[in-house]
Amino acid sequence: MATVDHVADAEGMFCEIKSASDSFIFRLEHCFALYPDFLTNVEIEAKVIAALQKAESYIVHLKEQHRQHLLETTNSQ
Repeated sequence: MATVDHVADAEGMFCEIKSASDSFIFRLEHCFALYPDFLTNVEIEAKVIAALQKAESYIVHLKEQHRQHLLETTNSQ
């Protein structure tokens, strides 16, 4: 069972992740607002897509780790 300190730390870390996610979206929107033709440059478009795919791959990795943790927890009971 989680202690009060552990829950507080987890809540703090969630706030950090939420803030990073919000900042990521804000910064993308800001870039596209400042440079509406940003993705018309084929080289830049490829770099933007690669960066977004890297972020997507990391999210998929986290989901897989969570799924694996759930399986291990279920199997150990």
